[in-house]
Amino acid sequence: MYWQNIPTEPGGTYPATARDSATLLGTLAVPRDSAEIRQSDQVRREATGEVYQVLGPAQWDQVHPMTGWDTGYKTYSVKAVS
Repeated sequence: MYWQNIPTEPGGTYPATARDSATLLGTLAVPRDSAEIRQSDQVRREATGEVYQVLGPAQWDQVHPMTGWDTGYKTYSVKAVS
C-alpha cells in the first residue's frame, strides 16, 4: 500500500479547511493474479491494524494499450474507516 500526495498550502502546511477532520486515502497495489477484491470490500493493514474500504474497481489491470507494458499489478483506491 502506498499513499497518494496530500495537498498542502505553500510552505508545506495542511489546508486551513482540514482543521477538524481528515480523510486518509491511499492506493493498494496487489499482484494481478491475487484474489479478487471488490468495491466496498474492507482490507486490514497487517502492520498497523488499520481498516480501509475499497472505493472502486481495479485500475491498471491490463497491459498498456500502446506499449504492451505489463506491471504485473493492479491498483485500488482505498479510504481509511478506522
